[in-house]
Amino acid sequence: MELKTSVYRDYRKNLRARTNIELDGDRLLQIETSKNDNGVLTTLATVHKRDRGSLVHELFKDYSKYLAKEKVRATEKVLRAQHDKVLASIDTILDDVARHYADEPALLA
Repeated sequence: MELKTSVYRDYRKNLRARTNIELDGDRLLQIETSKNDNGVLTTLATVHKRDRGSLVHELFKDYSKYLAKEKVRATEKVLRAQHDKVLASIDTILDDVARHYADEPALLA
């Protein structure tokens, strides 16, 4: 599976890396690496449903999981390395997402 990652600066000029993966059931898995307000470089995976042109993530229902956390200086090189390390286990992440939605077979059929 070929994954496309975008590295960019957000409106606060913080570096971010984001990879979007299309899922069945009109859902999108986003894997994003960024530095949080506590100075920790985090990689978070979340699943969103498309709804009338918007992405919707329902708390406590949709998949959301921290995949990596490290207190480091968030240079672009370090950010890319952490993001790529997480993406190396994409098959495991996709299996985890599938298990999360196992009770809703129509979503990831």
